[in-house]
Amino acid sequence: MEKILIPIGYHCGLLGSLLHRGQSTKDADIVIYPHQVDEQLDEMKILEKLGVSITEYPPNEASCTDKMITVCDYKGTRVDFFFLK
Repeated sequence: MEKILIPIGYHCGLLGSLLHRGQSTKDADIVIYPHQVDEQLDEMKILEKLGVSITEYPPNEASCTDKMITVCDYKGTRVDFFFLK
């Protein structure tokens, strides 16, 4: 993912059980953040570049003022993308 995100000015990081336990039976949690805060793209354009299928949009109840969470499917695996604002 990082190879896709860097050319568009973004980076990604791992969160949740995959980071803490090395495995998850539910999903993968990935944070997407801009290299430059003042140069942000629309979240939908970023997800399109990553080639994921959105399964829950608009964002779910866990979203708040400092982040947006979008539930997606990537090759049969649920991935929750956290976009920092």
